This record gives sequence, structure tokens and C-alpha cells, in this order.
Amino acid sequence: MFLRLRKVTRLATIALTLSIGLPNAAMAEPSGDLVIAVNSLGDESWTAASTGPALQSAGLAIYDSLLIRSPEDGEITTGHGSLSEAMSWSDDRRALTIDLVDNAQFHGDWGPVTAEDVVYSMTLARDETSRNGHADRFRSFIDRIEVHDDHSLTFHLTKIGWDFPEELTDVFFHMPIMSKKYAEEVGVEEAGRNPIGSGPFQFESHTFGDRITVTAVEDHWHEAPNLASITWRKVNDPSVRLAMLKSGEAHVTSIVYDQIAEAEAAGLQVKAMVGVNMVTVQFLGMYLDPTYDEEDTPPWAQGNWWEVGSDAHKVRQALSHAIDREAIVEFILQGYGSTDGASVSPFYPGSMGYDADKPVTSYDPDRALELLAEAGYGDPADLEIVVDLTPHSNRPYNKPVGEAIAAMWEGLGISVETRLSTDYATLTGQMRNREAFYAWTWAAPRFTR
Repeated sequence: MFLRLRKVTRLATIALTLSIGLPNAAMAEPSGDLVIAVNSLGDESWTAASTGPALQSAGLAIYDSLLIRSPEDGEITTGHGSLSEAMSWSDDRRALTIDLVDNAQFHGDWGPVTAEDVVYSMTLARDETSRNGHADRFRSFIDRIEVHDDHSLTFHLTKIGWDFPEELTDVFFHMPIMSKKYAEEVGVEEAGRNPIGSGPFQFESHTFGDRITVTAVEDHWHEAPNLASITWRKVNDPSVRLAMLKSGEAHVTSIVYDQIAEAEAAGLQVKAMVGVNMVTVQFLGMYLDPTYDEEDTPPWAQGNWWEVGSDAHKVRQALSHAIDREAIVEFILQGYGSTDGASVSPFYPGSMGYDADKPVTSYDPDRALELLAEAGYGDPADLEIVVDLTPHSNRPYNKPVGEAIAAMWEGLGISVETRLSTDYATLTGQMRNREAFYAWTWAAPRFTR
């Protein structure tokens, strides 16, 4: 579970203005080689069992998603380049039937995309050994998958699946559709290192710990790219990523906000992506079956933490009241953000419970101290918490935001220990294995109309 902090309405990136997609009817020969410098490539294996950073970088280019968020209104839908042409619910909303397009083809000579490929991919994603960030959700949601024919299947769910389609979209992208034939012939490990998908780009090369390159599929079944190739290069240091842009070695990267002036002074183009991210504080450790040592249970996950009014709930409320969101926008994000809608729970319009008008938690240190006292922490120093400062793979500004929040909590007298995981892939692995017991700021993707 996590606590919403604020909406970032601008994400600073340095970019060239390039068009990615072009309808087949007006297809031109792809040209231009784009280099993107990123903080992490995840586990550097691109399958349905891979980590989020891997799938959300090159995975989005290599694979297609089953469903998609409509560019017009944000609703989950079919078409628009997704692999589905229609979907329908059973009356009790516990069965979702999807009809696939009949012209989607895997790269090379690996044949058409079929319902069996969808079942195979989901089976990998749900496996107990899967590193997929949503593996637990897939396992808890899906009872069985029924195949009707090559282009039709039904997901039978264990519960009412109002938010299940979200798992199949391109936004969080945890469900790439792989070629069953290819993976079974070469093995899953090889299929991850040399992936075959149906997306607009195909795998070209991979140097472990350094880069992956994909090239355009000129006869792609839906859209042919304008770009000839895209390369993602792993560069942990943000100053090095910025230097690469200055020298022309890279073309796109995410930057932290204190680099904006330097980038603009160098004549680089800083693009603001309005309304696409929301920084949150995740209070990790609230698992039904945690794997960390019991003595490490964080204060927000102790006792009946799920009950409104419990001591753990009051701790979470206190920590929220102790955050000066406006100061973060002004001094850390240098005005590239807003607190508007910072209490919205679901990320997307159309999601159940979405309420853009919900009031933002006030900055009220006195109320924070009152809540801590009610929770048994009359002396705030008795409250000991860990804050992880690991930067997000593609949105590294979460680290300075996390540092600011840790300082605000310390300013209230709370005992705060900060730590840094090896990298984002390690951090997500700890979350997936229910080992994480700290607070972490996450730059969540957010769709706005």
C-alpha cells in the first residue's frame, strides 16, 4: 500500500523532436538512430516473467499489449495498435472475453499471434519463479484461461475484475505477448536475451550491463516506425547522462531538476511532459505474508494496520501531515509540478474510486505530533523508520524528493535512517518477494486526458 503525495505535472527530459509511428498507408523508409540513456535496464531479460524496468523500456517497442488506454479519453479499450479487436464481460464481471486481431504477426518467421501465445505468456508471468512485478496480482486474479479458437479466449477470474483489464494495458506494461513456438524451441532464457515479439521494433543486439538495440519492422502489421533504430544505454550517474546529451552521444534522458539550468545553458531542449507522473510515498511492508524478520516490521504495518483509526493508520496519517508538498514543488522540482489532485487514489480517469476533487492532506506538523502521540509515540524519536532513496529507472527525480521528505520527518523529531539499494531492479525484487519494509518515493505513471 502507499500514500499519495502529489501530482508532478511536468517531467523534465532532454529530447529531440522525433515521430515514432506512421500508418502503413503512408509508410516511408525508417531513418534516424535514437539513443536513450536510462538508469536501469532491469534484469535485462525481455519476457513475460521479466521485471518492470526491462518491459517498460525496450519491451514496449518489441512487444504489443493486449489492451490499450484510448488516446482520446483514457478509457481502457481495444484497437489503436493493441492485439485485441473486441472485449466483453460476463454479467457477474468475473469473466473477460477478448477477441484478437487476425493480422498480428511475430517478427521473423514465427507466425501469427494466437490465443495460445496469450495463454503461454500469462502462464510465464504467473509462475512462482516469475520476476514480473504483477505476478502476485495475476495469480490472485486468474482462475483459468479458456481458449475458444485461435483468436478468442476468456479469462475466468477468482473475483469481480473491475480493475483486471488494467493489468493488460500498455501503461504499466507487465503483460507482453510472446511467441510460444519460439520460446519453446529456444528456451525461455534464450527467448529473454533475444526476444521475439510483434511490436513495431525487433530485437537487434544486447550487451549485458550496457545496452540493447532494436530496429524498425518496416512491414509491421499495424504501424511502421519512422525511426530506423532505438538503443537504450544503461548509465547510472545522472551527470554522465547529461554529458552524453551535450556531446551528442545520446539524444533522450530523464534529468533531475537541479540539472535543468545546466541543460538549457548548453542549448539542449528540455521537454515538460504535463500530467504524466505522480510522486507517491509507498509505505512498504504491509503484506499478508511478509518475508522480512518480524523485528523489522515498520510502524505503519504493525497490529491491525488495515483498520481505520488503528495506531498504524495514525502513523501513516501523521507522516502525511508532516510533508510540505508545496515546498517540494517549489524547491526540489523548481516549479515543475502541482499539488492539485495529490490525493487521487486510482491513477486514471475511468477507474473505480477515481476522484480528482478529493482534498489534499494539509501540511500540519502540530496535527502530525498529535497523531503520533495518539499512536503511542509521545516522543517522536521513538518512531524509527527507514527511507530508501533508490532512484527510479526512468524517473530519477524520485530520489531528491525522497531526501526532502526524509528531512521533513527528521525535522519533526522522528528517527529516520536512509538507505540506497543497489539499483531499481534490486529494489523491485525486494518488493516482489515481500522483503521490503521501508518508505520509498515512487514516480508513478499517470494518464491524464
